[in-house]
Amino acid sequence: PVEEPWPLVGNMGAVVLNKESLNKTLLGFYKRNKKHGIVGFYNFRSPVYVVTNPEYIKKILVQDFDFFVNHTPFFKADDHPIVNGMLTVMKDERWRNMRNTLSPVFTASKMR
Repeated sequence: PVEEPWPLVGNMGAVVLNKESLNKTLLGFYKRNKKHGIVGFYNFRSPVYVVTNPEYIKKILVQDFDFFVNHTPFFKADDHPIVNGMLTVMKDERWRNMRNTLSPVFTASKMR
């Protein structure tokens, strides 16, 4: 399911009109839709999936991570060397290589 978006602003109308903070808008969206497992909304004109089911989250982040390589950045990091080096803003092969480098560090036995 998806909540009906407004033209141009998507589901961010209350934020644009300064009636709610972004956090309050997203929390309200989550509470209204958490029973669905996966629900869509529009961040302005960009469609976004919100995954609320823990089993789906595990499947996406662990089993199917190859299909979810690129993340939507909250800000443009191209010019900032520190931010550009963060795993959450890396894309494509650079992300894949860094993930392969870091994954052995976070095994269950090493986290103890």
